[in-house]
Amino acid sequence: MNLIEVVKKCQNGVLDNGMLIEYSLFFDEIARGCCKFSIDNNKELNILKEIFLKIRQMDEYAEIYVSTYGIDLAKNNISIYADTVLIHSIISIEELYYFFKEYPKIEPSDIELLIDDEIIDEVAEVVVLKEYGLENYKSFIQKRQLNIIKSLYWD
Repeated sequence: MNLIEVVKKCQNGVLDNGMLIEYSLFFDEIARGCCKFSIDNNKELNILKEIFLKIRQMDEYAEIYVSTYGIDLAKNNISIYADTVLIHSIISIEELYYFFKEYPKIEPSDIELLIDDEIIDEVAEVVVLKEYGLENYKSFIQKRQLNIIKSLYWD
């Protein structure tokens, strides 16, 4: 199964509410043609992926998810749009800003704790886990410590 098949399988529940997609699935080369992130320059996307790897090296238990805001399903084409990343990690907001210090072109517009975000309950309907497993968002979020989930948003 691939990301496109998962999205089509869940289309009734995600078209209006979005999804959380494990970052490596969203940025996978196979999905690259349909997954549109607010940073669309390939060089800058590669830097972003390197930053995610550094985060995972610093916190081996870190979970990183891309939060979609729009999914367009056409007959033979699909487009998945995202501008936000959720990071469940012990890494602080200050440390996250530090990762982007050398790369101002890809620095998020905002980094905040998800618990402080007004849209915490409206983030997604479905979560696509690393091995294409699916989980209900409310169930997924209840299993995590809200006070360590950071929301990174790009304009």
